Amino acid sequence: MGKGEEGLFSNVDFQNIQSSLSDIKKELGFEKNYSKKHWEIIEAAIRVFSEKGFAAGRTSEIAKEAGVSEGTIFNYFKTKNDLLQSIMMPFFLFVSRPFILKGIESFLSSRPETPVEEGLTKLAVDRVNLIEEHRCLVKTVFAETMFHPELFTSIRDKIFPGVVEATQRVFNSEVENGTFRKVDSFAAMKVFLGMIFVHTMMKEMCSDLQGSEDDDGAIRQMIDIFLNGVGTEKGFAPQK
Repeated sequence: MGKGEEGLFSNVDFQNIQSSLSDIKKELGFEKNYSKKHWEIIEAAIRVFSEKGFAAGRTSEIAKEAGVSEGTIFNYFKTKNDLLQSIMMPFFLFVSRPFILKGIESFLSSRPETPVEEGLTKLAVDRVNLIEEHRCLVKTVFAETMFHPELFTSIRDKIFPGVVEATQRVFNSEVENGTFRKVDSFAAMKVFLGMIFVHTMMKEMCSDLQGSEDDDGAIRQMIDIFLNGVGTEKGFAPQK
């Protein structure tokens, strides 16, 4: 970690999240207890893997990043693959659970007093900020799922169902409010989440093309297109 660079978990009070950690360990099937040193090594691994990938990232580099000897890593994690599996712990804690829960309940409780466009914009902005706050962690997990079936299985079985259920709750509630048409809520969820993830990726990959538009403005424009489409009455007749 560079001089003056803030750690990924530096602002986390692990004493106050022990119950959440306990629940997540049960979900993931982890048995070990995680000490401060475990978290420091995991943080270092996330930085190395996000930059070089799991295959190219060396445990010696992780040790240097963590400020420990290479042998110390294997005192806490049996293998390099064991260390990769442990990255799912902070991913569940800091990304997937907040992605599912943070903002969803407030959105539902604030409707219908808050206009749906404002509510969805805030929800989308919160999701984008969450992904960007944990960019290295998200990048590592999703990149390695292509090469490690066990990570893919964890996301498919333990994360994705919660994301689907929470997002569908939002869309189904709007159908009940009469603000959304009765469309397939799963299809609507894919469009909505797709906008968020593609927007986040393109901010990094195509920053020159995006211009000087502020992030909130870009997200607000996406929500407008999501709600109102790009077609006109002249172009097509809406399906009933």
